[in-house]
Amino acid sequence: MIHTSRLLLPFLCAIGLLSSCSSVRTPNPELPGLTFLRNNDAGLAEYALNKDPTVALVRLPADTFVMGAPLAVQQARPMPLDHVEANWYDGPQHSVTIRCFLIAKTPITNQQYSRFREATGHRATRYSTDVRWSRDCQPVVGVSHGDAKTYCNWAGLYLPSEAQWEYACRAGTTTAFWTGDTAQSLREAGAFNERSAESTRQPVGQNQPNPWGLLDTHGSVWEWCEDVWHETYDGAPWDGTPRIDGGCQIMRVTRGGSDDLPPFPSWSRCPRHSEVRQPDIGFRPIYAIPRAVSSSPGTVSGR
Repeated sequence: MIHTSRLLLPFLCAIGLLSSCSSVRTPNPELPGLTFLRNNDAGLAEYALNKDPTVALVRLPADTFVMGAPLAVQQARPMPLDHVEANWYDGPQHSVTIRCFLIAKTPITNQQYSRFREATGHRATRYSTDVRWSRDCQPVVGVSHGDAKTYCNWAGLYLPSEAQWEYACRAGTTTAFWTGDTAQSLREAGAFNERSAESTRQPVGQNQPNPWGLLDTHGSVWEWCEDVWHETYDGAPWDGTPRIDGGCQIMRVTRGGSDDLPPFPSWSRCPRHSEVRQPDIGFRPIYAIPRAVSSSPGTVSGR
């Protein structure tokens, strides 16, 4: 039996109802380029992007959280072949103070990316004609780090720092996944869809949201962050800003995992060459709330 919701899915995506646009829209002069939609089930405000109202963003609260994998997890991991430390990917754990910001509820879709391309003439994605990855409601893939930044420049948005990304994924939780410490907890909560290599990636927004109303934070696609790749968090900003100095400048951080792999914890990070356009990499932009004075970032103390 085919459910009516599945038949209506392409239509709902096309008119933006997957982004919960049924509320009265109210322009917000304090957040140029955005229109208020509603408060979600977590009590957090959701806004529509004026340039493309199907892009919904959630306003996250300011707070301090502990970023990275616990030391026990790092020490239990097999030692990388090209590095002498076992915590080279996601340690040391450190506290990060995050200012209030907004982040997209889902990764950007093919349909949303096509509106940007129509407006700007930007190049097509690598998989724009591949039926496995090019359906309107699927997350856009085959975009480089530069492509994602060009979209953000057009939309008045930014790529998140990896600290902002992890903060949003955790949604106030302290476990490996926002559902608990095991990948099975994620599957049981209906928050992860694992596909075989032969199957098609599902549309965005089909899994259960995290406690802040964000969808597809575990799996779906890896998501570009602004940060340059560094092997550890030694010297990383403590204020949630992206780390763009030093490191390996041709490599950027991706977060979130992919639906053709087992679930990755909130702290997991992966380096990718900034120019690659792969079928498992998309992006989820943020909106930076304006502030009058910008403080200088601190750094994490080295070991």
